[in-house]
Amino acid sequence: MPLYNTSSIDGKSPTGEATTENPALIGGVDSSGLKRNLLTTTDGAVIAFSAAKISTSNSTTTPLGAGGTFTGTAEEIKDYAHLSVFLFSDQSSAASGFIIEWSQDGTNWDSNDTFSYDPLNEANKLYSFGSVARYFRIRYINGATPQGVFRLQTILHPFSGKPSSHRIGDTLSKEADAELVKAVLSGADDGQFINVQATPTGRLKVSAALEFENFADLGQAFLYSAPQTNFGTGGTELSFVYLVNPAGSGKTLKLRNMVEGVVSTNKPTTFRLYTNPIVTANGTSQTPVNKRIGDANTSIVQLFTSPTVTSFGTQVSISVVVAGVFTVEEANTLQILPGNSILFSVLPTTNNTECTVSLDWAEV
Repeated sequence: MPLYNTSSIDGKSPTGEATTENPALIGGVDSSGLKRNLLTTTDGAVIAFSAAKISTSNSTTTPLGAGGTFTGTAEEIKDYAHLSVFLFSDQSSAASGFIIEWSQDGTNWDSNDTFSYDPLNEANKLYSFGSVARYFRIRYINGATPQGVFRLQTILHPFSGKPSSHRIGDTLSKEADAELVKAVLSGADDGQFINVQATPTGRLKVSAALEFENFADLGQAFLYSAPQTNFGTGGTELSFVYLVNPAGSGKTLKLRNMVEGVVSTNKPTTFRLYTNPIVTANGTSQTPVNKRIGDANTSIVQLFTSPTVTSFGTQVSISVVVAGVFTVEEANTLQILPGNSILFSVLPTTNNTECTVSLDWAEV
């Protein structure tokens, strides 16, 4: 194909062929058959341009009656990056009444996205979509009230643009179109980036205290404080508080605080915490308190005082309290799975020592 040596061929016919002595000016042919110069930047790069296009077959201004339907025509979109739809009406659509459909062949509409339009939420509504398949069409089903005005315009864009705009103060509707983004939050700790974790309830895990507060908000946190008990005989280890997570409960007990206390003055007492003791008699049944006062959710825990045991089980903690209280440090890391139990024992050094135990936990 010959190149033409005209210094400007805009709107003109060619005047001659280019030679090495007569350099060519590269051009193209527009839709009317006229030759046009290619534009370049100041450093010689070709400027590419492709115009957006209004899809007249998927646009309308004809109001619909009650339950009326507008159905656009299949249109090829493979040469466009995305499309936008501007919608305005004085009446609401039917439920999921705004529909964009996608097809591989223009006949079988295998996929769609649906939205409900409500002018009270957002009268001037903009939707934007990427090019999902080769063909698309717009359908719109009106609600129960005839429209006084209906303007729907679809534009095909050669390049991707900003999907939509919202002011920070705007109230978002569940019908607002949005881009799905999944991201990982991370923070630096001494130069090392660590991913931020989430709780099982979908909240950011900030600290153990805040995590427990989340469980309390859901009515899944419980508290028990044993009544002040007089242990008449010193020098003998006695079972005190027995807590069971029943088999099949489907819950894990996450202990938060375990506090051991001696009410008597100057009477050193050894507290031990055991797991899975062998119990022949449960003792006196106790009822935990939901930390969200007034919540109807009840604990799945079986709780007793002064059980009869033939084996205390496996010791996991020991502490000596002279007077006052002591908080067991391991509490924030102890978890009790279904079918397991814990037991607090006391070993007072003297007779008539008054003791108590308090603990709280979450059931998740």
